Amino acid sequence: MGVPEKVLNVLSRLMEGRKTRLEVTDKGEVRISRWINIRKGFLQGDSYSPVGFCLTEVPIAMMLEETDGYKMGQPGETDLKKTHCLFIDFIDDLKVYQKNHRKLEIANEMIAKASMDTGACYGMKKCAEAV
Repeated sequence: MGVPEKVLNVLSRLMEGRKTRLEVTDKGEVRISRWINIRKGFLQGDSYSPVGFCLTEVPIAMMLEETDGYKMGQPGETDLKKTHCLFIDFIDDLKVYQKNHRKLEIANEMIAKASMDTGACYGMKKCAEAV
């Protein structure tokens, strides 16, 4: 993807050795879990989380820009505006609108390929389609 080696090294070091504990209160008694190692992913709220977001989402947006997209406008209008109607609500919630089912399949394949390239994990089995 062309990410400078120094940037990758910094991000790798920032993510090393992360761990957490869970704390549960049950009938007034506090129970604390053992340390749980976090092996991958960006922690929400970390200052470098937006960098990770950009590294994983920008390639997808760039690939989708090359598709036909979805034309929108008033009924009967001949000069419809091209839009991709790409909404990213959360890092793991991506909505893409395409003209027909086949174009949506192509867009999904592009997203799957880009996510493999960036290491992002999208739950393709959770994807829903509205036709």
